[in-house]
Amino acid sequence: MLRRAFSRLEILSLADWKTHVLDSKVPVLAHFVADWSEKSEKLKAQLDGHSANTHWNIAEINADSLPLLTKAIDIQTIPTIYLIHKGQSLSCYKGEIKEKVFKSLIHKIKLLSGEWSEEELTQNLINEAYNFLIKKNCDEAIELYTEAHNILQTKEKYELTCWVGLAKAHFTREDYESAEFFIDKIRRKYSSTLSKNKEIQDLLAGLMKIIGDKREGNKYKEYYEVIKGLNHDVFEDPYNNEKHAKIAIAHYHYGFIEEGIKKALQIIDSEGSLTGNGYKVLMEIVNDLGNDNQYVKDLQPKLQMIHRKYRS
Repeated sequence: MLRRAFSRLEILSLADWKTHVLDSKVPVLAHFVADWSEKSEKLKAQLDGHSANTHWNIAEINADSLPLLTKAIDIQTIPTIYLIHKGQSLSCYKGEIKEKVFKSLIHKIKLLSGEWSEEELTQNLINEAYNFLIKKNCDEAIELYTEAHNILQTKEKYELTCWVGLAKAHFTREDYESAEFFIDKIRRKYSSTLSKNKEIQDLLAGLMKIIGDKREGNKYKEYYEVIKGLNHDVFEDPYNNEKHAKIAIAHYHYGFIEEGIKKALQIIDSEGSLTGNGYKVLMEIVNDLGNDNQYVKDLQPKLQMIHRKYRS
């Protein structure tokens, strides 16, 4: 005789299996367990959070109590769980089930049974993703926002919400490139929406400012390390103007234009020539900046002076 154990149907015979699983009018999560299996207890604990209802059922089968059924279905791993609908197995998981896989299975049966609509599934995924995000569990948040975004029936309605969530999650995990990717997608596709939503507009601007500051901070750190290394090279060989020229180039490369020009002029004075490393670097900087650049305009009197001084 069939027994109801807490929120589960306990299958005690082959007849129960046929009537309440294979011939069931609603989807069934049928799981094969055993008293000696610790993993079975874990699966039972996972299922205890979900009650059988009019939309779908949970059926428990003790593999040792029904050996004929276990053999007929060829159960080789305990526990094993099936999602069965209209007599067909739609999903099967063997052994210990990871929490995210289990949640996906529950989502699937709720959607299949009609307990949830596509809209409700999307909303639940977004809510779960948000809860993970505020706890800084970014990988889980990213996975759920992505899953919600991939539901075609609600894609357009919730796309902006998912993209904002993905931008925040990637930002929180310090993957600034991915965060910027989603911010750019939002700004390009939803520019008119953003113009009317100051909250999202300010959020994205704030994220981009922090990303910019972080990048600048990393850039300065790299700059000082490079200059430190080049200064060490010069200390070992102080009369090597080619090495001094590398310092001028590094200053300019990292945005310290004035320092780069100053260093190049020092090398020119040291070399006393318009054909050496200093003049070559200075001309590279001037040509790269262009004649309309203010640094180049300010440099003109100095250039005229060194031309008069060092012209052969």
